[in-house]
Amino acid sequence: MTPVVLLSSLASLWTFHPAKAEVSREVSRAGDWRIEKVTDRFTGQTACTLERGDLAVRYGALVVNLGRKTDVTNGRFRVDNGPVRSLTEGLTDVAAGHYPFFEERATSPIRGKAVLPLAYVAGAETVTVQPKPTRRAQTFALSGLPEALTAARATGCAIPG
Repeated sequence: MTPVVLLSSLASLWTFHPAKAEVSREVSRAGDWRIEKVTDRFTGQTACTLERGDLAVRYGALVVNLGRKTDVTNGRFRVDNGPVRSLTEGLTDVAAGHYPFFEERATSPIRGKAVLPLAYVAGAETVTVQPKPTRRAQTFALSGLPEALTAARATGCAIPG
């Protein structure tokens, strides 16, 4: 194969290769929180995620990662020193915020992710989650979350709550 034929073959492959997704990604920080804003340039829609350790904020919900093999179906939680509540209590509110429960990478109760409406933890200092009555509860500090939410909203993230 001559160099010209080889180059034209490679050029034709490059010409017909599908373009990468038309998204832009911006990453910033607010204290210990990482803010990632993804914008679809075609639709103009944005999706934002805040993360710190085992905590994340997605689609107006606080997602607590308790380990991917942990089943939280019968889980409970407590905000600060408030009453103990069932993790299923807030699922209707989370679903109303269009949380993508059925996406391939979305949160599933059998994958160790406890999902709480962001409004439940507004102004709180800690959230304690117990995956099921026979498991030890874990407490997570929410320090810096209000500032991270404010910083994310300032970048154009539409985070409800």
